[in-house]
Amino acid sequence: MLDNYSRCYGPAQDILTADFSGSLRSGTIALRAALDAVKAGSAKNVIVAAADIRLAGANGLNEMFFGDGAGAVLVSSTKVAAEYIGGYTISEDFMDQWRSDKDTFVRAYEERFIERVGIRDSSGGSQRRAECLWFKAQDITKFTCNTDDPRHLMGASKILKFDTAQVQDTYFMSVGNAGTAVPLMTLVGALEESKAGDTILAAGHSDGCDALVFKVKPQIEKVRDRGGIKGHLASKRMVPNYQAYVLWRGLMYMEPQSRPGRPTDSLSALWRDRNWGLPYKAASAPTAELPSTRCRESVRYVRL
Repeated sequence: MLDNYSRCYGPAQDILTADFSGSLRSGTIALRAALDAVKAGSAKNVIVAAADIRLAGANGLNEMFFGDGAGAVLVSSTKVAAEYIGGYTISEDFMDQWRSDKDTFVRAYEERFIERVGIRDSSGGSQRRAECLWFKAQDITKFTCNTDDPRHLMGASKILKFDTAQVQDTYFMSVGNAGTAVPLMTLVGALEESKAGDTILAAGHSDGCDALVFKVKPQIEKVRDRGGIKGHLASKRMVPNYQAYVLWRGLMYMEPQSRPGRPTDSLSALWRDRNWGLPYKAASAPTAELPSTRCRESVRYVRL
């Protein structure tokens, strides 16, 4: 929708549009906004977080491909582990995957169209950003980007002339396609494996593309103790079976028990203490008191 508004100013694609909640590149959009805010001095420290849970219909590819994920980074002007060099954005109203407020599952258009048109536009934005900052493919240590299929990312990396070793793992095989969270997850993953002097090109694409360039600083060695991506992946536990998965997702209706389950509260205790909230008046007290307490004297409960 925002990209349609940007069209009012002409056909140019280099217009920055910001959607912090309804786009697959919300993570990189929010990250760039945080970087600009800290640079301008309107904020000192900003935490940027992105998370996504997407449902897919049973017996479809997306049910196997989708995964839940989250990523977060701290943007600050002090103790910088990765310095922001610059960024570039292109905005394009491109329909590939979508979900309306009435949809339970994600819907998508034809795969070949997404690969040929969407990847071409996203790759062009990343390439233009690198060229504006006088970077060549061999100057980039790691290239991070979200993708709905690792094969599409490999296609984009070839357009950008990146070697396979330069392309950061998207965790597609270990987590799945985590949607909005992928750009920040892959950026964190690249920082975990980086050393001072490395250059990271972090990209996020959906209705256009964001490309952000970072230079790793020596401070990176002092933040190695974070849990990060590797730490959280190492602590994961597998879902026992498919039935448990669909129950947790709320995708299957289960027959209720023939006998009612045991109530969490004791009905006899509730009946015994039914007057607890009423004021009481002891025989020797001139006025009623609230709340009631245990008293050895005979008391008379009164209603106000």
